[in-house]
Amino acid sequence: MEFCSYAKLPHLFAPIVHDVDEAVETLKYLELEMDRRHSLIKEKGFDDVIEFNKHSEERKRFPFVVVAVDELSEFMICLRSRFESIVNRLAKIGKNVGIHFVLATSRPCSNVITEGLKMNISCSLAFRVVRKIDSYAFLNEAGAEGLSCRGDALLKIDDGSLIGLHTPLIEEEMIRHVVKAATMQYPGRKTSMEFNQRNKKVPIKNEEILYDRAVDLIRKTNRVSIMYLQRNLDVGYNTVARILSLLEERGVIGPVNSDKPREILINRHVQN
Repeated sequence: MEFCSYAKLPHLFAPIVHDVDEAVETLKYLELEMDRRHSLIKEKGFDDVIEFNKHSEERKRFPFVVVAVDELSEFMICLRSRFESIVNRLAKIGKNVGIHFVLATSRPCSNVITEGLKMNISCSLAFRVVRKIDSYAFLNEAGAEGLSCRGDALLKIDDGSLIGLHTPLIEEEMIRHVVKAATMQYPGRKTSMEFNQRNKKVPIKNEEILYDRAVDLIRKTNRVSIMYLQRNLDVGYNTVARILSLLEERGVIGPVNSDKPREILINRHVQN
């Protein structure tokens, strides 16, 4: 509910999501966007989004995207395996293409803040916790249990250094003023509407037709990628995501393997 104040911001990548299943679907869409950016940046011969944007026309530059998760424990309790695998991949590869994460939780324990998440999200900010073991969950060391409750925090940066901070109190009225100013300054940007328009659900019957077309395309060309299917099937990112999930579930292609292309299994079955 804390994010409701930001719902009218005109530059949201996607609408604010309150349901964990919807949130995972949004992250899947973002994973496709990450792969699209990665392919284009690699194709142009650049190492990261900063270099790509420096050498691109303004309309072709990639905006930076920050994903904010208000209560991490809800995802880890309800959809742990699905959520953690997507977030780990997005956090590992996404920073090079301009996609970043802020994960927040009031439950500092090892089954919420896992080693995989800490490995891929290298900076941690901890406010006061009750026990020393809770400090270790956040920072891998003690210290947060000794903080005051009035804005004192410890920041662990990616080189392992620990920095003491005093954070400001930002009240609801201040947030409303900022949102109002941003809405007035950028009245014409409707990214959320574009997101909704591009991600209208395709009827199941049509989805099966698209699946059959995708299988036929992969069998003939021995190629599969997000951009390739999108271009040849003429569909949006979310539809391609569901088609790829079906292809993987039914043994046509292999799972995502870091930044390597997916393995194509269907022709192997035909040969055998």
